Amino acid sequence: MEVRKTASKTYRWQGHDPHGHLRSGLVSAERASQAMAQLHSRGMRVQRLERAWFAGLLTPRRLPRPATITLATRQLAALLEAGLPMDRALEILAASGSQEQNRLWHQLHDELHLHGKLSSALASQPRLFDPLYLGLVAAGEQAGNLGTMLRQVARWRESVAQRRQIIGRALRYPMLVAVGGALLTLLLVVGITPRFAAAYASFDTPLPAATQLLIRCSDWLLEHGPWLLAMALTLPGVRLAIHRYLPALSHWLERRKLKLPWWGSLLTSLARARMASTLGTLVGAGLPLGQVLELGQHSEESPACRAALTTVAAEVAQGVPLGDAVARQPLLGGLMAQMVRTGVESACLDKMLLAAAAYYEEECGRRVELVAAIAEPLAMTCTGVLVGLLMIALYLPIFQLGNLY
Repeated sequence: MEVRKTASKTYRWQGHDPHGHLRSGLVSAERASQAMAQLHSRGMRVQRLERAWFAGLLTPRRLPRPATITLATRQLAALLEAGLPMDRALEILAASGSQEQNRLWHQLHDELHLHGKLSSALASQPRLFDPLYLGLVAAGEQAGNLGTMLRQVARWRESVAQRRQIIGRALRYPMLVAVGGALLTLLLVVGITPRFAAAYASFDTPLPAATQLLIRCSDWLLEHGPWLLAMALTLPGVRLAIHRYLPALSHWLERRKLKLPWWGSLLTSLARARMASTLGTLVGAGLPLGQVLELGQHSEESPACRAALTTVAAEVAQGVPLGDAVARQPLLGGLMAQMVRTGVESACLDKMLLAAAAYYEEECGRRVELVAAIAEPLAMTCTGVLVGLLMIALYLPIFQLGNLY
């Protein structure tokens, strides 16, 4: 069964902290009761809580980038491993960096004084620190090796960022060639063809069929181009709205996308690498299996992957062995099931999951490199052929006119 998430809302609050100081701010939650529970867990005595409908539009605030959070995590791990206390380490981080970073670390420093735990302080910034990050930090605090755990969190975030760039790095140049060819074609059809059409209007002889077709295409684009551009600009917003407010439709589209001929297999390998890496990191942190699967669900952006992990967690809770539960999910793959069984039997589940993640990453890299080797010359050839055909269609009436005289 898939756990459906409703859209997160923003609430503006005002109240007193445990020391009696008046505080106010914004908190994100699905419902007002959850927002109130978050504030109570932080020791706040809330006096007023209301929906902030346009908080993100009227008071925009730049958040630190994910790469900046990863770098700060590494720096914090190094400071803690050097023997500095937590509050001093946060003060050092707050003294360096941009204004947004300084504001963030000052807020975390204040939250740390209120709660005494870094995980509770980080929970006050849900847009920057996801449940998996918080779970690993809490595990490090319980085990007394927070510095080592933060370094492990930083490595996991770096691997996630590198995995997201696998396709972009390999297909960057072919995409540039394709975009350049599309812009050149658009310029010829929309910018140059109307001028030729105006010149050909004085011809007494009928134009060739190819030229007539090109002129009709140019007129159609000039008439409907603004509407097509407006629709293209709204597509990202429509996609985001479907993902947030229509989870059933988003899940259906995700399943269809994973069944595409080549693209689907690549996305499946990337999803398996991501899930194996996440679960391996959580198991290596010493978390219980139930919590590992729960955090793995919350860390997944893909509805299909989240549904698969939810089903695995439900079956494991009913007593089904982890390897058998994984094997029943086609999205997770037979290799991961074998690695999980081997890891459970040999008591090295985290190493086996990370090995599976490395295998899927290498498989994705090989596929992308192969496609890039084919896509680059193919994009250049298609661009050249298309531009050549357009030029022939434009100048064909002139050639025919020369034959007449």
